[in-house]
Amino acid sequence: NSRNDSGGLKIDLHLMMERPIDWLDQLVSLSPDRIIMHAESDQADKLLPKIFDYLAKFQIGCGLALLPRTAPAEVSELIRLADSVLIFGGRLGYQGGEADLAQLEKVAQIKQINPGALVEWDGGAKPENVAVIAGAGVMQIDVGSAISYSADASGAYREIVELANE
Repeated sequence: NSRNDSGGLKIDLHLMMERPIDWLDQLVSLSPDRIIMHAESDQADKLLPKIFDYLAKFQIGCGLALLPRTAPAEVSELIRLADSVLIFGGRLGYQGGEADLAQLEKVAQIKQINPGALVEWDGGAKPENVAVIAGAGVMQIDVGSAISYSADASGAYREIVELANE
């Protein structure tokens, strides 16, 4: 990747913080491919459009994350501006938890608001449910504990990729 020295890896930063604007210059200096910010962050309706414009000057993608309590219709203007929308289907602070698959209903709502957005999932993805998540139209699935807690991390990764692509 020409923008960062990550050895060709794409780096996304998922900011789980109230005031991402306070860290913006430091984050831009890291040259990530994308920065994902929460729709529930402080003054998101006012600040995120400005942050998205600022990041575009550096060719950094803008992602919007939605907690389970946030309906896409409530933040439709932000979804329209985002390159990607991450549906958080887990429980914050509890890696290895269960996926709330009821959150998958948001996929169609997001695509109706912004058909070009990359739809992502984070929370509770594992071999037992990854095909359902992918089948609902999620294009990128963030997997943590199902890989990191596995005795064979590379095997777990391969299995999850295979199941998601079925």
